[in-house]
Amino acid sequence: MQVSSPNHVVGHDDVEANTKSTPLEDVPFYNGETTRNTLDESVDTHRILDDPVLSSIREEQIIKRDELSSNIEEVSVSSAVDFKSIGTTSKREEILSAGFCLSSGAALLSHPFKALTGGGDAYFVACQNWLGIADGIGQWSLEGINPGLYAQEFMENCENIVLGSKNIPITNPVKVLNRSAVETQSPGSSTVLVAYFDGQALHVANIGDSRFIVVRDGFVFKMSSPLVHEFNFALQIERGDDPSALVEEYKIDLDEGDVIVIATDGLFDNLYEQEIASIVSRSLHDGLRPQEIAEFLAMRAQEVAESGSGRSPFADAAQAAGYIGYRGGKLDDVTVIVSLVEKDS
Repeated sequence: MQVSSPNHVVGHDDVEANTKSTPLEDVPFYNGETTRNTLDESVDTHRILDDPVLSSIREEQIIKRDELSSNIEEVSVSSAVDFKSIGTTSKREEILSAGFCLSSGAALLSHPFKALTGGGDAYFVACQNWLGIADGIGQWSLEGINPGLYAQEFMENCENIVLGSKNIPITNPVKVLNRSAVETQSPGSSTVLVAYFDGQALHVANIGDSRFIVVRDGFVFKMSSPLVHEFNFALQIERGDDPSALVEEYKIDLDEGDVIVIATDGLFDNLYEQEIASIVSRSLHDGLRPQEIAEFLAMRAQEVAESGSGRSPFADAAQAAGYIGYRGGKLDDVTVIVSLVEKDS
């Protein structure tokens, strides 16, 4: 990703345009034995190899599956946010509110080459009805700045704002995002998504290419659109920016059994939305809970990311942008929050 310029350009795709449902039986369920469609072997690879951004991405596509598995680590549930960047962190929390409640789990799997210096992602699940996720922009490392610092402080400030508003409850994620932007002083920049569940509807404020999808009865029911300047250059926020000029808002009415998947681009660059819906539906059918589903999705995304062949959403976007020879996924930090809507018992 590139460091944002002061003049941000905002895309405003209508969420309703992305709500066409796909029946589960029409969605392929991918597993370790499934072979993705490969691109024509005769494609020209010179353009992609000459590009400094994508060639560096390709150099990172060599990681062993067992190296990923050895990095998984569980953590206990607490009210505080765990911003640990090495390995996978998991959090399970029952989120209660009027009408319905959310049962949520989260997983953070760091880019294996960034594990020693700390990855760029951060998240929080707090105050019974708040979810947040951030992805620090990696290009800041070229200036000697840890790209995860800004994202981590932003999420920590969001949680503190929510926890500090118990006497006068806050219910608007845009307000939380705005206040956190003012209070976050670390150098760097980040994509940010903050969501609030009021017991009936999910309210989302988003900047950048972290996204959400809602899966209902095996269908992709609702989904957000990534906000980008151009290919591989997401909209982002940094110190001094006005979030109101960047943020896109959503309100989604939810029902019992709906599943919300909120994730950084490390998931959506490597797994198609229909594949995510299939994995979620099959996992629920097999009795898995949100924490286990989040971990499975993160691991599956990194399996695709290590591949140097086949199709992925990132490869599709690269080809559409003119990088004809790009194949496989994109290795990155992956953070996933999965929330199941249940009756409030």
